[in-house]
Amino acid sequence: MMDYVVMSIRPSKEEGMLTLVLRPTIPVEDGEKKLRLTETVYAEGGSPLVGELVYGKTMEFFVASVERRESVKSALRLLGYSDKSQRALKQMLIQRGYAPDVAMEAVEEAVRLGYLNEKRAVECAVRHMVEKKHYGARRILPALLQKGYAKPLVREVILSLVKQGEINFKDAFRALLIKKKVHEIADERERKEKIQKLAYQYGFK
Repeated sequence: MMDYVVMSIRPSKEEGMLTLVLRPTIPVEDGEKKLRLTETVYAEGGSPLVGELVYGKTMEFFVASVERRESVKSALRLLGYSDKSQRALKQMLIQRGYAPDVAMEAVEEAVRLGYLNEKRAVECAVRHMVEKKHYGARRILPALLQKGYAKPLVREVILSLVKQGEINFKDAFRALLIKKKVHEIADERERKEKIQKLAYQYGFK
């Protein structure tokens, strides 16, 4: 990266942040950069003052720090909409233009901060699928694998919730039959066929 000259420095509205406007030493179109840096990053970069030169390596450090911070903010915004697996979140960040290593760092930071907890997310998803959608284990497993969760984790959570009595697949299947009004089917053969079909479709067989 080319060298830049600091044109202005001002405190940001966000506490502990500074906004630097820098202009490249070699005139290029749209070369001016406005960077929001933490005071710590600014100090680590040598605390350049207005009119001072910022060399290419320092600029790379500044730009990379901005990208990392923005990637974390983007990750937390995405998690604010819904729980996600680490794999899914990383892929979404990459699709938003972040480099794979930067995206992975953002995912790890989200985990560290407690915003991303795969076990907690899978537990919530399993409960919802059993209680609200009346899914069986064979329907739940592929649905969560598709979202990027690991098979061992999903199986572990299902077994744990069953043992703790937090979910009951027999009750879920009975609720499904009531919802589908199977009891209203007069013909016994037709009723049995409907039960078998629902058991297969909803993952109980």
